[in-house]
Amino acid sequence: MGRRDSRRLLITGSMAVMRRAIRKSPPIGAWLAKMLAGKRRMLVATALANKLTRTVWALTTRKDVIEFHRWPHKHGVSGGHEPGCEKSERE
Repeated sequence: MGRRDSRRLLITGSMAVMRRAIRKSPPIGAWLAKMLAGKRRMLVATALANKLTRTVWALTTRKDVIEFHRWPHKHGVSGGHEPGCEKSERE
Protein backbone atom coordinates (compact mmCIF):
# COMPACT_ATOMS: atom_id res chain seq x y z
CA MET A 1 0.00 0.00 0.00
CA GLY A 2 1.47 3.31 -1.04
CA ARG A 3 1.27 6.83 0.25
CA ARG A 4 -1.69 7.67 -1.98
CA ASP A 5 -3.75 4.78 -0.59
CA SER A 6 -2.80 5.69 2.97
CA ARG A 7 -3.86 9.30 2.42
CA ARG A 8 -7.19 8.19 0.99
CA LEU A 9 -7.83 5.93 3.97
CA LEU A 10 -6.99 8.71 6.41
CA ILE A 11 -9.30 11.18 4.64
CA THR A 12 -12.08 8.57 4.46
CA GLY A 13 -11.68 7.82 8.16
CA SER A 14 -11.67 11.53 8.96
CA MET A 15 -14.89 12.04 7.01
CA ALA A 16 -16.50 9.19 8.98
CA VAL A 17 -15.42 10.78 12.28
CA MET A 18 -16.82 14.12 11.11
CA ARG A 19 -20.16 12.59 10.09
CA ARG A 20 -20.49 11.04 13.52
CA ALA A 21 -19.47 14.28 15.22
CA ILE A 22 -22.06 16.22 13.25
CA ARG A 23 -24.79 13.72 14.21
CA LYS A 24 -23.80 13.32 17.86
CA SER A 25 -22.42 16.86 18.42
CA PRO A 26 -18.97 16.88 20.02
CA PRO A 27 -18.52 18.74 23.33
CA ILE A 28 -18.58 22.52 23.08
CA GLY A 29 -15.04 23.80 22.93
CA ALA A 30 -13.65 20.59 21.43
CA TRP A 31 -11.15 21.03 18.62
CA LEU A 32 -13.39 19.32 16.06
CA ALA A 33 -16.44 21.37 17.05
CA LYS A 34 -14.49 24.62 16.65
CA MET A 35 -13.15 23.53 13.27
CA LEU A 36 -16.56 22.43 11.96
CA ALA A 37 -18.10 25.73 13.05
CA GLY A 38 -15.88 27.90 10.90
CA LYS A 39 -14.22 25.88 8.13
CA ARG A 40 -15.14 23.92 5.02
CA ARG A 41 -15.70 20.21 5.66
CA MET A 42 -12.97 18.96 3.31
CA LEU A 43 -10.46 21.30 4.97
CA VAL A 44 -11.50 19.97 8.39
CA ALA A 45 -11.23 16.38 7.12
CA THR A 46 -7.71 17.05 5.88
CA ALA A 47 -6.72 18.70 9.18
CA LEU A 48 -8.18 15.78 11.13
CA ALA A 49 -6.33 13.28 8.92
CA ASN A 50 -3.12 15.22 9.57
CA LYS A 51 -3.81 15.16 13.31
CA LEU A 52 -4.50 11.41 13.19
CA THR A 53 -1.28 10.82 11.27
CA ARG A 54 0.75 12.75 13.83
CA THR A 55 -0.92 10.83 16.66
CA VAL A 56 -0.19 7.46 15.05
CA TRP A 57 3.39 8.49 14.39
CA ALA A 58 3.84 9.58 18.02
CA LEU A 59 2.31 6.33 19.30
CA THR A 60 4.59 4.21 17.16
CA THR A 61 7.82 6.09 17.89
CA ARG A 62 7.52 6.98 21.58
CA LYS A 63 8.34 4.53 24.33
CA ASP A 64 6.52 6.16 27.26
CA VAL A 65 2.98 5.48 28.44
CA ILE A 66 0.26 7.62 26.91
CA GLU A 67 -3.10 8.24 28.60
CA PHE A 68 -6.21 8.45 26.46
CA HIS A 69 -9.20 10.62 27.25
CA ARG A 70 -12.62 9.98 25.76
CA TRP A 71 -15.45 12.38 25.18
CA PRO A 72 -17.73 12.57 28.20
CA HIS A 73 -20.08 9.61 28.39
CA LYS A 74 -23.80 10.31 28.12
CA HIS A 75 -24.16 9.39 31.81
CA GLY A 76 -21.56 11.92 32.86
CA VAL A 77 -18.53 9.64 33.07
CA SER A 78 -15.48 11.22 31.47
CA GLY A 79 -12.44 9.22 30.47
CA GLY A 80 -11.12 6.06 32.02
CA HIS A 81 -13.24 2.97 32.42
CA GLU A 82 -17.01 2.81 32.51
CA PRO A 83 -18.58 2.15 35.92
CA GLY A 84 -18.75 -1.57 36.56
CA CYS A 85 -15.92 -2.36 34.14
CA GLU A 86 -13.01 -3.38 36.28
CA LYS A 87 -9.52 -3.36 34.86
CA SER A 88 -8.32 -6.92 34.40
CA GLU A 89 -4.82 -7.87 35.42
CA ARG A 90 -2.83 -9.47 32.62
CA GLU A 91 0.03 -10.82 34.72
